Amino acid sequence: MPRPPSPSPPPTPWSRWHVAVTETDFRAELERVDLPALVVHGTIDQSAPIDLTGRPTAKRLRRSEMLVYEGAPHGVFLTHVERLNADLLRFVRG
Repeated sequence: MPRPPSPSPPPTPWSRWHVAVTETDFRAELERVDLPALVVHGTIDQSAPIDLTGRPTAKRLRRSEMLVYEGAPHGVFLTHVERLNADLLRFVRG
């Protein structure tokens, strides 16, 4: 006799966070942010393409600076450590 399917496990904090971040439209909130913001994005990001995410985000943030890392993937904090650290220090120091 076949077993009935087991129930799905309850959602984890990670899965709830992922749903909230990927399914919530934050565009209106971005337009109300009135702080300096640095948007860093790689041109070969496959999971969050720059023209769908990075550029529109930078446009909505009134006081943003956008840095485009040519040939960089999604995880610039792993692949471009030295450059990212230098850019972050320059930005926070003004």
